[in-house]
Amino acid sequence: MRGLGWLLDSGMVQPMFYGAVAAALGIVVAALPSPVPAPAALIWATAAAGIAAGCFAVSLARQRRMAAAALGLAFCLLLGYARAAYVARQPPAVSALARVVSTLEPGVRDRLTILAYLRDQPQPLFDHGHVSALRLDVSAIAAGTGLNSALTPVSAGVRLYAYAPVAPALLQLSAGEGIAFDAHLRPLPTYHDPGVADFAAAARREDVEFSGTLDPGRWRAWPAIAGPRLAATRAHLWAWISQHIDQLAPPATASRANALLRGMLLGDVARLDETTRTSFQEDGTYHLLVVAGLHVGLLVILIGYLLRGLRMPLAWSHLVSLGLLGIYAWVIVGRTPTLRVLLMLAVYYAAELWFRDRQALNSVGIAALVLLALHPLDLFSAGFQMSLGAAILLAGVCRPLTPHSAPRYQRFAAHVVIASLVLQIGFAGFNTVYFHRVSPWSMLANVVLVPMASALIPIAWIAVALGPVAAHVTGPLLVGFANLMIRAADAMARWPGANGRVPAPPGWFLVLFGLAVTLWIVACARNGARRPWQWASTGGMAAFVVALSVVHFPPRLPPGLTATVLDVGQGDSIFVSFPDGRTLLVDGGPRSAHWDTGAEIVAPFLWSLGLRHLDAVLLSHGHNDHLGGLSTVLADFHPGEIWFTRSLPGEPAMAAFLRQARASGATLRRVSSGDAFLAGASRLDVLLPAPDYLAGDWASNKDSLALRLSWGTESMLLTGDTEVPGERWMLDHHLALASPLLKVGHHGSNTSSTPDFLAAVRPAAAIISVGAGNMYGHPSPEVVERLQASGVRVFRTDRDGAVQCRLSQHDLSIFLFRRRPGIE
Repeated sequence: MRGLGWLLDSGMVQPMFYGAVAAALGIVVAALPSPVPAPAALIWATAAAGIAAGCFAVSLARQRRMAAAALGLAFCLLLGYARAAYVARQPPAVSALARVVSTLEPGVRDRLTILAYLRDQPQPLFDHGHVSALRLDVSAIAAGTGLNSALTPVSAGVRLYAYAPVAPALLQLSAGEGIAFDAHLRPLPTYHDPGVADFAAAARREDVEFSGTLDPGRWRAWPAIAGPRLAATRAHLWAWISQHIDQLAPPATASRANALLRGMLLGDVARLDETTRTSFQEDGTYHLLVVAGLHVGLLVILIGYLLRGLRMPLAWSHLVSLGLLGIYAWVIVGRTPTLRVLLMLAVYYAAELWFRDRQALNSVGIAALVLLALHPLDLFSAGFQMSLGAAILLAGVCRPLTPHSAPRYQRFAAHVVIASLVLQIGFAGFNTVYFHRVSPWSMLANVVLVPMASALIPIAWIAVALGPVAAHVTGPLLVGFANLMIRAADAMARWPGANGRVPAPPGWFLVLFGLAVTLWIVACARNGARRPWQWASTGGMAAFVVALSVVHFPPRLPPGLTATVLDVGQGDSIFVSFPDGRTLLVDGGPRSAHWDTGAEIVAPFLWSLGLRHLDAVLLSHGHNDHLGGLSTVLADFHPGEIWFTRSLPGEPAMAAFLRQARASGATLRRVSSGDAFLAGASRLDVLLPAPDYLAGDWASNKDSLALRLSWGTESMLLTGDTEVPGERWMLDHHLALASPLLKVGHHGSNTSSTPDFLAAVRPAAAIISVGAGNMYGHPSPEVVERLQASGVRVFRTDRDGAVQCRLSQHDLSIFLFRRRPGIE
């Protein structure tokens, strides 16, 4: 033990932090393509890590400082590499429920009977201020084809959605109660698109494996089922806190304050209305609405004050604090990154008791090493990166900048303000890459709202603990304070430039930003650092962040004439870039009460290319799986032109789209067969609909536009949802159809792609945009067989992810964007 104490007290500052950095580097190297076969590389890395560990122990015992440091870093690097390589090679586990689904639910409309218990209270989902659906997370314990059949024991999480009008009996269910239901279970959708988050991985971290729709009349309470006693206890504790919040801020009369408090105390954002959510996002303060490091830190302070008032010894105080925080993390498990914060706090407490005055970055380093050793691929998770980044910034920058000689209340106030400033500066990279938001007012908004949250959260916990006894006093106080905070957020969200959406900067700039943050931490955290230098480096980083928000980097478009068929599930969205740099988006994918493809897939993809603006947006026809996501695209990318057919249906969704299109200021173009447009040396020809076509009252596949894009001798055909009548019309009018690339019509349905049409097109490759396990049975096996029999290579977005097709003057290249397993 003396050797470890000597290492920490030596001139080697923050050794465990540097070890964590080395382990992270090893994980990154393991994720890169390697010419060495994976099994051989894993064996060699494991052996080398063992040798390095032995040599490190010898050097440590002999107090050879430099050798011990080098060997320790080498060991951490090799350990990170070996753990990541091993985990990446493990096949995904197949649960008992997955085996039952694959065996008993072969058809797209087949249903299973599931016995389960509720994990949490049913959660209402809001759309424009109204309940649009109810979400129920359940743990399945048995599954089969009916209650009278043999049921197979299973253990897996299922996320159910019950759409409006919601049965009142569902709202009366409580966590831990049993339920029996019939549903068609769907695997969690994974969208394989550049720049798009792995939503399925996030749900799997909450132990949710399947989703389904809970139809009225196909479920009933099942009192014979009850969850495990421990799980039921956790659910009842969560429900107890939830009920007390609802008593203090009734959702019927103080809905926004209620949602704010639930987010801050329970990490439950399901009740947030769209206005509140948007205001905090635009202010750069959305982190206040979910339980994270700030919330846990305030709980630590509150518990610490209470225990010091009881004159409890330091060691017992730390143990009690960790115990209470552990219970809290357990109660809200699956909703927040509190477990990471808890581990870092435990290490920090242990260091304080063991070594008394240790540097905080060592605690962060030890916690990071433990977390990376257990789950190395979490390094590529945005949540892990931001949790760890916050801990590093608070320990390495905020702590040294905070004055330690001031009175306690002044020190606390200074810490809150400095922490807000430091996190806003340091998180600028995360905000642009993951959220594409940089507001010029975010620092000011945090300086205003973080202190308000810092006062509100402890008061709210005290009010919850007091319960109904003092609700008539604490309730109005909490609601008034919460509404004041919401009004401040709403007001700042209306300031000029607050809704600043920015694309991801190029990789080289992010590398520079990372180096600047590293130098900033070194300048602030090194022993003997002078305060002027610390604040000078902070000012330099603030200037760097300003540059990040105001400098417009050129878009990173692929070469040639390129069409990227995005993986949007059951729908269409195709991004086209022309050789001269002009851009066109064809369709925006679907939108539902709890999902917006435009916001979650299309916009992040466009931002990943560095785009702030689109030259044109084209709507093929008015079905939701093509139209739904365009509302977000029009708002965020301000297209110069918007194209649609000359005749449009009169349904409400299309009328709303037209109102938004006219209000956007874009040039509106109505097109039909015979219209053509030039983009430099490339050309776009409109093939459908016919000039005299008249749309009906409701959107139809017959309305669909069909396009032919050409550059030199190469071309591609995009047919939207064109069916047999449209294909026959193009053949009868002898339109130029021959193209090496075909985007198959109507998601591969048997209502399209006739033999005569395929013979006229003569494609070498065909792309089918389709959702995995969709209820329509797309693509039709007959269509796929027909294409393959013609020698066409078929690509599908449900299996291959986004498909990018690049045309050069004499060549067609195809690139697939399938996500690597385990890496988000």
